[in-house]
Amino acid sequence: MAPDRPYALWGRGLDVTDIVHALCLNLHQPAGNLAALAGDHGADRSAEGAEILGCYQRIADHVRKYAAVARVHLAVSSALLQQWRDPAVARLWGDVADLSGLIAALRGTAAIELIGGGLSRPFFARIPPSDWDAQLAAERALFADVLGRAPKGFRAAGDRVPPGLVAALARAGYAYIILPVAALRTAADGVSVDGFRPHRLTEDGLSIAAIPIDEDLSRAQAHGLDVAWFADEARMRVGGAEGLRLVTTWSDGENGAWFRGGEGNFFEKFFSPAMEFCETGEYPLRPALLSEILDRYGPLDEAVIAAGYGETEPVPPRLTRMVDRLRGAARSSSSKEERAAWDEARRALFAAEDGETIWPDGGDSWLDRAGRALDRLDGPSSSPVKPAEVKGAAPTKTAGATVAPPVVAPPADVKMAAPVETASAAPKPKGARPVKPAADATGKGTAKTGRRRPKAGRTKPRAPGRG
Repeated sequence: MAPDRPYALWGRGLDVTDIVHALCLNLHQPAGNLAALAGDHGADRSAEGAEILGCYQRIADHVRKYAAVARVHLAVSSALLQQWRDPAVARLWGDVADLSGLIAALRGTAAIELIGGGLSRPFFARIPPSDWDAQLAAERALFADVLGRAPKGFRAAGDRVPPGLVAALARAGYAYIILPVAALRTAADGVSVDGFRPHRLTEDGLSIAAIPIDEDLSRAQAHGLDVAWFADEARMRVGGAEGLRLVTTWSDGENGAWFRGGEGNFFEKFFSPAMEFCETGEYPLRPALLSEILDRYGPLDEAVIAAGYGETEPVPPRLTRMVDRLRGAARSSSSKEERAAWDEARRALFAAEDGETIWPDGGDSWLDRAGRALDRLDGPSSSPVKPAEVKGAAPTKTAGATVAPPVVAPPADVKMAAPVETASAAPKPKGARPVKPAADATGKGTAKTGRRRPKAGRTKPRAPGRG
């Protein structure tokens, strides 16, 4: 197991001339996809499924191998986390990957830091502000249940940070948010921030750190790079500025031949040689966990969210009404039958908040399902939602919103009932049957509902303008 204070094994603390590297990998599979890739009862397993699972195993193996110096941030979607701990998935792929061992390895290392995005990685500007705390609390409870700790960092879907979200993140316990450097401006004069140091965002008297991403180096991480080029490029980009310099890179960790391939993949060609250089002290960049270096900067400069990244968007009125109804139902004092109905409504509303309202086969929406469950709690709801109702909505003001305590089921209740579909940053065509989109740059794509079928190349998770 890695030490509680990883830098102790470096032989010295960080000094002000260091360049530190925060490596972030985004991991996601649409709900049910790992089982679908195994075919009927595992009889027709795809090579793609084995490649995807191999990516997860390599992460754990390499972090363990280089535990003295390796530092990695993982943004694991809740949909993927629930598949990792699903006994049926473990049986289907047991000879390819040890998923229980993977979970144990991630629980037992201090060299990996977790990053969240909300339970269903929603676009927070498009869901009721009254449900933000519930999204965050449910995700943190699930992470703590499966991996033994809650995420310390956060990246928002589409990199959109509407008014009120910074305060919600601070209340929930997140230490920092990761954003493209273009999403931040200095609070003093509104100019571009220094992209190689953390900043601070403050709202309603609550603050969290803001970590800028180097998007050029992130693209290289996503598609292929070698150790010497990365070191030279990073040193050139940070220039001769004084003080500790932070280079943060973000990419998917399971897409494309660069991550899925055999020899010559990311871990063999880049990660392993970089860690070996770090072990001998011959590498100019030092791997770092973001939460551990924030206090080394002293007071952080205040920043604000740039125009185009912090606006509100329309929220479906019926979704808002149903969230309000759910909040009015007292789960703890209900009968067993009513608690089951409450949990069903909660799961359906989390699914409906997954980027776009989702339409399972037959035109039966998650909002319809939530409505029927709520009817069992407090009487009939409004008439069944139609596609036009979901898209058309008046903007919901989020600034200064009063947020009551979150309405969250226990971790075991968080699991969303199938069919569940993830959403991409781009709006999805309306209709009874979802249309499979191409993977988007945010890192989250869309899974088909109804009959489960293997995905052709895992669609990316959308915990944000990722990739």
